[in-house]
Amino acid sequence: MTVVTNKHGQSNWIFFLKNTRITALAVVAVVVLGVFSVWQMPKESSPEVDVPIAVVTTSLTGSSATDVETLVTNPIEDNIESISNIAELDSTSQTGLSQITVQFEVGVDKNDAIADVRNQVEAVASELPDDAGDPSVQEISLADQPVITLSVSGPYELSQLGQYAESIADRLRSITNVSTVNVSGDPEPEFQATVSDTSLQQYGLSVGQLIQALRQANTGTPIGSVQTNDGNYTVRFDGRLAGLQDIQNIPLKADGPTVVRVGDVASVKRSTASLAVKTEYTAGQSQPESSVSIDVFKESGAGSIIDVVSRVNEITTDMKQDELPNGLTIAETRNQADQISKDLNNLLGSGAVTMVIIFSVLLLFLGWREALLASVSVPIAFLAGLAILNSIGFTINSLTLFSLILVIGILVDAAIVITEGISRASQYTEGPTEAARLTINEFSLPLTAGTLTTVFAFAPMLLAGGIIGEFISTIPVTVSAVLVAALFVALGVLPALAVLLTRVSVGSISVTTYFQNKLASFYQWYERFLHTTLERTRRRTYIFTTMIVLFVVAVSFPVLGVLPTTLFPSADLDTISVDLQMPAGTPLAETASATTPVVNTLKDHNLVDSQLVTIGSGSNVGGISAGSGGSNMAGIVVGLAEDRQTRSQQVVDQLSSQLPEVTEADVSISQRSGGPPTGKPVQINLSGGSLDELTQTSEEIKTILEDTPKAVNVENSLSVGTSKFSVVLDRSAIERSGLTAQTVARHLRARVSGLEATSIKTDDEDIPVEIMYPDTRNSSGFGVASPVDMSQLLGTRIVTSDGSVPLETLVDVRVDQGVPAITHSGGDRQVTVSADVGANTTPPEVVSKVKDRIDKLQIPRDMTVSFGGEQQDVEQSFTDLFLAMIIGVIAIFALLTWQFNSFRQPLYMLATIPLAFIGVSFGLAAFGQPLSFPAFIGIVALSGIVVNNAIILIDRINTNRKAEDMSVNAAIQAGARSRVQAILLTTITTAGGVAPLLFTDPTWVPLAWAIIFGLSFSTVLTLVVVPLLYQRFSRDR
Repeated sequence: MTVVTNKHGQSNWIFFLKNTRITALAVVAVVVLGVFSVWQMPKESSPEVDVPIAVVTTSLTGSSATDVETLVTNPIEDNIESISNIAELDSTSQTGLSQITVQFEVGVDKNDAIADVRNQVEAVASELPDDAGDPSVQEISLADQPVITLSVSGPYELSQLGQYAESIADRLRSITNVSTVNVSGDPEPEFQATVSDTSLQQYGLSVGQLIQALRQANTGTPIGSVQTNDGNYTVRFDGRLAGLQDIQNIPLKADGPTVVRVGDVASVKRSTASLAVKTEYTAGQSQPESSVSIDVFKESGAGSIIDVVSRVNEITTDMKQDELPNGLTIAETRNQADQISKDLNNLLGSGAVTMVIIFSVLLLFLGWREALLASVSVPIAFLAGLAILNSIGFTINSLTLFSLILVIGILVDAAIVITEGISRASQYTEGPTEAARLTINEFSLPLTAGTLTTVFAFAPMLLAGGIIGEFISTIPVTVSAVLVAALFVALGVLPALAVLLTRVSVGSISVTTYFQNKLASFYQWYERFLHTTLERTRRRTYIFTTMIVLFVVAVSFPVLGVLPTTLFPSADLDTISVDLQMPAGTPLAETASATTPVVNTLKDHNLVDSQLVTIGSGSNVGGISAGSGGSNMAGIVVGLAEDRQTRSQQVVDQLSSQLPEVTEADVSISQRSGGPPTGKPVQINLSGGSLDELTQTSEEIKTILEDTPKAVNVENSLSVGTSKFSVVLDRSAIERSGLTAQTVARHLRARVSGLEATSIKTDDEDIPVEIMYPDTRNSSGFGVASPVDMSQLLGTRIVTSDGSVPLETLVDVRVDQGVPAITHSGGDRQVTVSADVGANTTPPEVVSKVKDRIDKLQIPRDMTVSFGGEQQDVEQSFTDLFLAMIIGVIAIFALLTWQFNSFRQPLYMLATIPLAFIGVSFGLAAFGQPLSFPAFIGIVALSGIVVNNAIILIDRINTNRKAEDMSVNAAIQAGARSRVQAILLTTITTAGGVAPLLFTDPTWVPLAWAIIFGLSFSTVLTLVVVPLLYQRFSRDR
């Protein structure tokens, strides 16, 4: 192979052995660059998944979900559908609000994608109802989550808490690398113009005229430019309103010499809007206190989360001491820095444990010099790999750290082979330099090939599609960078260091001598066993048959359910979520009452440290995916005790059986799984058909799920709401009165919920101007005041040009059954029935139980039923990884064919892959672990790792046959005997390297077991099966 040898037949790696000063400088440079990279690289909680996502939000206050769907959602969706490269188009139409989420394909330019959405929305904006708010297009990121969330609480009014929170937020916005600081939970300011039927009728005015006057008076527009002696000047007309007095002085009509102004017709004041959501914070056993939240977001890819959070804590501590009152509490309800610090500590701890394992194993097998040599390779390779990652713009995140832990055991393989080779060569050469030279020449090619096989196994993971593929792309890049660095350390640095260490004279350690004597006995037994097996046909047949049977059994485990499949196991987190849902239409006060016993139960739980309670919204508050809202909903973010020994999923399981007993609300307890954001584990999607058919069928499927064991927290996205009043216009009566439908609609909206006429721009915010009646709503409190009496509402009068007419003469009112929300997928109506899964079960198990029962339902012809959620993600992700493994195996086969100039011998080596899968299946089943996505990553990794042992074994057998002119059997026995120690060493250190993962995040436990069992089983069989295959298919056997 010309790329690794020079014209004298020596490996080019000999350069570093001959030029030790250059080698030393290279090591110093690697260390300096690596340390600098660790300091400079941004620290993130998870990899940034760069998928362009836009959310289009449009309000239509007071409208039902069906009206919002028809008038707002459908027109906007129709325009957006023309944009190319859209992966998913979903929407939710609910009372008064339309929200459309547009997710693009991975790799699409984010700026172009968001610009396309804005253009299409602007094009259709003029077709929306006049009373609809301006559609807003917000760009979001799956990684755009608060790095820290603070809860500001105390014995103060919400408005006062909001002021304290804003003062804190202003200080936090000055922190370097902070992108946004949001304050939520405090009442928003607004100007309220309260009118009455009497005042409007007195002056012959309508709500519509009042709105028109406010909008026309609040105008600012460019006029053009004028030429003066001093040059050109732009001219702008500025008639914008500045405040309360401006609103009151707006003229409405002239009555002779008297001008009727807004202040004559309406009582105008600056106040605060009613709260649709109320937040309370509870610490330990204390009583709940009103709370305002502060969410701090970091700039993507810039700076360190740990540094940002540290600055946040410094500022809040200083403000509590110097500026804020003593009774104010500032508590953390989310802190990504803590998780990152935990991951860093896990890495350091795992690295230290692995170093101890590697050093101990090598000390027992070889001696202290060799143990020290191989151990040194780990930090140097790590620092070199991190320098490479820094140069290509990677961050240090949970997956980077995991990849480093994963690769610790693998990267020492090359170092072990070199140190063991030098140790063996020194026994029959004249000096350490010659032993190092011979070892480099012998192993440079197989080690390079071995490194490339592992890289080829991981690299195709970059082809995995979607969000999961983007999420895991960090793994192959990190692993490849570190392995390339490890190859440089093994062939370039360690031989020179080995020569240096031979000058230090230290006697052998007694325990090493004792262990080596024991190993010599094992090697002799193995040599006898292999000799006998090669000679006995019946034993060879028995071994081959047993392997085939075991492989068939192992493959059948997932099919038979012995080995359940899942996407990501639950992580061990510091917070869990509790969501409560009352019947649609339940007032906020009743929802709050149903939440109180849940809060009290959690307070008494010994593992609960704090609670952030939100009435009027789900628990997922503060991020890009706000929890679903409604007066019938409540959410609790539960902070768990730091010193607990119980995993968070176990707490979820405990509360799932306890909390539903203490409240009348439907209770859902959950936690985020490992991996990227996903939906509920089980999702059954219905599309097509009428709204009535979707409602009926979805309720039937919901009943099936509720009756299915281990299906918990069952939800229907189209659950039937409370009855609603439908106001139908009598168009002939409206025409006779000289009114318009818009005039009647504005009158109704102002009476029921208030109507925004315009907004006043101040230095830092837009303050809406609301038209309302005295009994419209509670202007500054929590939620809605007394319900509007329908008969009283119909008795109100609307001003006309001839006087006024009662509303009841213009409309007919009927009672309909309403729905709280209507969802679309791909532009079509879709209803989703979803569920979480209980302990010790997986989504595919639940799906398999409900499929048969759903097939027996009478599904309407034009309706389709499909399964999504984690089941769909599992199938897609496993398919992508399986394809990646196939591509990797093909690449490995091509490499080995080139290296060995043979088609047959690479097949011997690739036979180790199914042998590894036997160990994986039996190992996972024995320890009750699922075949999860991380476990599958372990299988993909094994396809490169296990081949390495076969490479050095086959390479030695070939050398024996060519150089030593041995027979096939003799070459096999001599080659196996000379490589058994190196193979055992690499297996033990690789398995030991991932072993610490068993005691860290539960997400990665299946991967650790997969590698440990797969590699161990494959190695044992490699020492037997590969030699037998070589003998069986050798041409001159």
